Amino acid sequence: MSRILFVDDCEDTLEIYKMLFEQDGREIFTEINPEIALNRILSENFDLVVTDHEMPGMTGEELIKKVHSENPNLPFIMVSGNPPEEALDCLVFLKPVSIESLENAIKRLLNE
Repeated sequence: MSRILFVDDCEDTLEIYKMLFEQDGREIFTEINPEIALNRILSENFDLVVTDHEMPGMTGEELIKKVHSENPNLPFIMVSGNPPEEALDCLVFLKPVSIESLENAIKRLLNE
């Protein structure tokens, strides 16, 4: 069973992700605070992280860089209305992202 962490500062978005992606037999975890998400990622085992870009306290870009300095093989997907100009080691989707596109990317990254 795949373990996916969704990080977003919008609780409604996290609830939607949880509802939609748990249906496929995955374990879905959510975190509204990127600092807490960072600690969870570094102390728990996740197969994939999907993060928003613009969040208070830490951007998705900063989260990815901090995690990849410790765990460079953990795949990330970033969802953003204003993506970073710098290239990151992740897939980036512009908001609004279609659930089908996100689902296809998740399946591809998890080899499902």
